[in-house]
Amino acid sequence: IVEDSELLRKSVAEYLREEGFAVDSAANGEDGLFNALQWEYDALVLDVMVPAPDGFEILRQLRAAGNTTPVLFLTARSALDDRLRGLDSGADDYLVKPFEMAEMVARIRAAIRRSRGAPDPLLQVGALSINTASRACCSKGCPWISRTANTPCSNCWQQTAENLFPATKSKSVSSTKMRTRCQT
Repeated sequence: IVEDSELLRKSVAEYLREEGFAVDSAANGEDGLFNALQWEYDALVLDVMVPAPDGFEILRQLRAAGNTTPVLFLTARSALDDRLRGLDSGADDYLVKPFEMAEMVARIRAAIRRSRGAPDPLLQVGALSINTASRACCSKGCPWISRTANTPCSNCWQQTAENLFPATKSKSVSSTKMRTRCQT
């Protein structure tokens, strides 16, 4: 997130974290551009009117460097010319303030899916299905829903762990342990 308003930056970051995203933030264009060029992100949320360089210039430099990370402009600049400039310069979406956090998250998820060539939010691995938009999970026809940010689809992880490791059925297995076991 590159946003100069501290209150908004913190609010957006907190909301995104609650939705399961890992978030870095910057209060100005210089730090935001540095981070975007230094690290690989799934998506960037840019305010157009951050201190130099502004969001348009950040996007221009990113695209000139070959960076194809999805970009969502989140800005008070609502004029048609600004929206067209943002989208035509390579932004994936443009959301005008004030906005609804849930809509912002949906737009970010959609941009990430499109960038990965997977516009469908449904992921399937064997009998396990996960809807990345709604966080609904289904294993062998049994649906579970979890809106907990730190443990999305925790019931799915538990069920999958029990299926993969039958000896663990009598005791609880955390999703972290299951992922660790699956990696070995």
